[in-house]
Amino acid sequence: MADKISVFFATGFGAGWVPVAPGTAGTVVAIPLFLALAQLPYWLQILTTVAYIALAIHAADRAGHYFGASDDGHIVSDEIAGYFVTMLLVPVSLKTVIAGFVLFRVLDQVKPWPASWFDRKVHTGLGNVMDDVAAAAWGRGLMALLVWLWP
Repeated sequence: MADKISVFFATGFGAGWVPVAPGTAGTVVAIPLFLALAQLPYWLQILTTVAYIALAIHAADRAGHYFGASDDGHIVSDEIAGYFVTMLLVPVSLKTVIAGFVLFRVLDQVKPWPASWFDRKVHTGLGNVMDDVAAAAWGRGLMALLVWLWP
């Protein structure tokens, strides 16, 4: 039962089963979750994001054993965590939601350091999630710049 729950969570509540671009589907699932998260006080947004990352690591690790690969394409909880980090404390608007989506998807593919290191060296749920979180940290910095330059 615990494995089924972990797999459900790790697959982004089912989004990871989409046959084409499951990572993009996982990021799409993150958008309404982010919109709900953004309604919370700042401290609770941060705490919830950190808690989600911890749960995503655990679920990705369990799901990796289930699927037989630590970075199986069905596992998209890392994309949700990454979008949360990219958008952490960013003012909500259509412009920022779309910009954050595009920035995160590009950075997740490019994998700037240290995301590339996690992707190459850490083959567990930790590496699966942290490569996205590291890419998202770059995205968060770029979002801050975007919000400042394009209010």
